[in-house]
Amino acid sequence: MQFYNYDMSESVPIHFAANGLYQLQPKEAYWAQFLVAAFLIKVDGELAGFAVLDTETSAPDRQYNLGYFFVARRYRKQGVGRAAVLQLMSNFPGSWEIYHLVSNLPAAKFWQTFFSTAHMAALTKNERLIHDELCTLYQFTI
Repeated sequence: MQFYNYDMSESVPIHFAANGLYQLQPKEAYWAQFLVAAFLIKVDGELAGFAVLDTETSAPDRQYNLGYFFVARRYRKQGVGRAAVLQLMSNFPGSWEIYHLVSNLPAAKFWQTFFSTAHMAALTKNERLIHDELCTLYQFTI
């Protein structure tokens, strides 16, 4: 999460704590929710990132949300993120939401490329406020 916050600090004001690390928000309540699950992304046995699946959707007809997604810079632009997302979706078929902050330009580029080549049923893309932040929201079915 330190590296995730480091990348996010490019788009939103996330500040270091006095110890030089990012102050992580308490997540006990989040992890206690039904179907919140973390998955490690590995390349040749090495940790390359993580994904967190949850059910915090903005629409009641959606089953899954990608709560967090991170691929280390060393592994970006090699298909690692795409492969990880496709694997996660194949393990959890159903109706999905994925969103990112509009200001998060690297995420915008990744998801735009992903959705232009991955054919999802009933794909919609909208901008809306989520947690008081302007976000791009993708909704689709696997």
